[in-house]
Order: sequence, then structure tokens, then C-alpha cells
Amino acid sequence: MKANNRNNGDFISVSEATDSILPVSWNSALLRDTLLHRKGKKPKRLEDAKWDGSVPYIDIEAFETGRIRKYADPDSSVIIEEGDVIIVWDGARCGLVGKAPARGALGSTLMALTSTSLREGYLLRFLQLLYEIINTNPRGTGIPHVDPEIFWNLEMPIAPEEEQKRIVAKIDELLPKVNAVRERLIRVKEIMRRFRQSVLAAACSGRLSEDWRDSQVLVNEKKCNENHGVRSGAENDEPSLLPASWTRATINQVCNEIVDCPHSTPKWAKDGEICVRTTNFRPGFLDLSEVRYVSKETYKKRTERLDPMPGDVLYSREGGILGIACRIPEGPKICLGQRMMLMRTDKIRFKSAFLMHALNSPQTQQIVIELTGGSASPHLNVKEIKQFPVPVPPPIEQVEIVRRVESLFKLADKIEKRVEVELSRTEKMTQAILAKAFRGELVASEAELGR
Repeated sequence: MKANNRNNGDFISVSEATDSILPVSWNSALLRDTLLHRKGKKPKRLEDAKWDGSVPYIDIEAFETGRIRKYADPDSSVIIEEGDVIIVWDGARCGLVGKAPARGALGSTLMALTSTSLREGYLLRFLQLLYEIINTNPRGTGIPHVDPEIFWNLEMPIAPEEEQKRIVAKIDELLPKVNAVRERLIRVKEIMRRFRQSVLAAACSGRLSEDWRDSQVLVNEKKCNENHGVRSGAENDEPSLLPASWTRATINQVCNEIVDCPHSTPKWAKDGEICVRTTNFRPGFLDLSEVRYVSKETYKKRTERLDPMPGDVLYSREGGILGIACRIPEGPKICLGQRMMLMRTDKIRFKSAFLMHALNSPQTQQIVIELTGGSASPHLNVKEIKQFPVPVPPPIEQVEIVRRVESLFKLADKIEKRVEVELSRTEKMTQAILAKAFRGELVASEAELGR
């Protein structure tokens, strides 16, 4: 379904979207000729707590989540009943439709829709089919709202009453199955997130490379027996939080350079050198798909203390994505924006990739949580970060750990990409079911049933 030129009251036909002619027993009508509507409004009295005679206030949050936060006086409100069809008329989600979670006062950004000629659920499902059209063609330059010229000139296919009932029943049978698949796929995404954290936890505790160390012990034991006739003991006979061959150090001890970002907002340019922002940070990589630039002069000023190089570790120390580490990739020249710092290891005794994984590990994240608590504006100072503890495996084991982490992360990436494809398919499946329903193809017609 697509928007026509709306001059002279042109309407939008459902058959345009479905490439189908409606069944002969069906009718059609414009929404303006089919629906009754009542726009919500802000009541004179609105409180956080109930009082005698008050009713729930059905605002956007109550509509979307079912959670009632406020209560209103009914005399100055637009009252709706539980289960009434309501649509978001104003705001970013305009066009979103659903059922009222309770009897109450309708919020000012919502509209209630009713029809005397349609079976319960038929109108709701049809408007769900139209969401993308309505939402992507809003009116207003500030707060978007449903364009009435588009909405009221939408053409609605109207099946015979008994067929409407069967259409709704079939949709209600199929969509929960699609939604169940979607929910399982979303759970897989969460499982992959936890999997990555488990991999990093194992990498920084020694468990991920335990078999590798065992193989090294066997090799060394064989050489020792052959060369000296001496039997080696176990790698670590004493209980320890880390393997016996590992040590522990602070960030300050494993880095040759630690540089904080300039404490100023860069002057942006249309082109020039890349200045990275914390919005480019992802755990484990720097996302440069969307970048901003600064002039060569600004770049020079922002790199006076240290010129960033490939392999250097960047760490976000403030804001909503606090505590994310990534590395500068080969190729682009960059300078630092705000709320970040740069770390450089000697690359021989301590590998920068291992430092990045250690900073992203649950062990370090727990330290960040303890330092920032529930702060509304969480941040870490450089002095605190320099004292973060990190495990120090032998350099050769660091290389093996990084190899294993990256191999497992690539596997997780493949799974996540497949999940995204399947999630997209479920979205298309939902729309396909609805489109098929309103083409008259989802259930047998009255004529086919011999009625």
C-alpha cells in the first residue's frame, strides 16, 4: 500500500499494496466513512496516586507496557473501555495501534477508534497492516503526528461479517506462533551476549587456555625427562585465582603510554582527519561506518601529546557507554574526541589485543560498577583506570588466548547475523499474514463455504 497524490481527496487503495482485486462479496470504504474517533486530552486533575472516583490515565507508557503511572478525574477526561482500539496520534510512534489495557482516561497523544460495522479485532489487525505507511508519512516538523489527509483517506476492505470473524480468528492463531519464534530469536541474541562475556571471563582467568598450558607442560616435562632425567611436578599445586605461570599487574604497569583525551569539544569540519567519538566504540572494535572530521590544524592540536597508532587501545571512561574498550584498526589516521583515553602497550611483553579483552571482561566491568555505583552521570578518572588490575599471562599464551577469543567471537558473529536474517523474516511474515488476510486469501470465503 502506498500513498497517492492526495489532491482532490484521492484515497489510498489496499489493492495497490496487495496487487489483488478484492473478492466479489467484499466491500470497501474510506476510514473517514467507517470509523468514529475520539481524541484524548489532558484532564484537569492528574495525580500519581489514586483517589476516590479517579480512573487510570492511559498515556503512551500505559498503552505500550500496561503500567499505569497516573490517575485522572473522569469528569474532565475522555473515557475509554478496556479493549478499545487506540492509536498513537502524536509522537515518534505515531500510527502504532493496540487495545486499551484498562478502562480509563485517554491520554492527549492517543485517539480511540470504533466502528459499528466491523467485528472485534478486524479493525485492529487492518490498522496494524497500515503502520509503516502511517508512521513514515507523518505531518509536523516538530513532534510528528498522524497525517489526517493520509489516514482518513485510506481505503479499508470489508469482508462479510462471518468472514471477518474467521479472518480474525485465523490471524489470532498464526501471529502468536510468529511472535513465539521472534521471542526465541531475541533470546538467542541475549545468549550470544552472555556467551561473549563468558569467553572473556574464561580468557582472563586462565580457563580458556588451560588445555594449551597442559600441552606445554607435557612438552616441557618430556624435554626435562630426556635431558635431565627429572620428572616435573604439576603446573600449580597450590590453589590460586590465576595459573601459577601468570602474574597480576595494573594498567599503568603494562602500558608504556596512557593519554587522556583533550578536555574540549572539537571544532568539526566537513572533511579532513577523523576524530573518533565514544559512539564509534563497540566492545572489541572501532566502528568507523559513521565518522566526523576535524581540520589538519585541529588534528595536530589534539595529537600533541601522542599520535594515535594502529593497535592502540581506546577506552570510554564517561557517559552511557562507559567502560568499552576497542583498538585502532590499520589504515585511518584518527584523533581523540571527548570522554575517552588511549593506552599503548610495548606489544612484546603485553599484547594490546589482550589488554582490550581484559578491559571488556566481566572482571573489569565489575570494578567499573563498584566505582560508579548508581550514578546518574557515571564516569571514571584516569587515576582510577591506571590502577585497574589485569592478569598477565606469558606473552606466548596471550597470543593463543587472543586467537581463541577471536575465533569464538567470529562464531558468535555468524550466529547473530543469521538471527538478524531470521528476525527480519518474522517481521515480513507478520506483514504477509496481515496482507493476505485483507486480500481475502487467508480463510475460505462465504461462497466457498456454500453460504
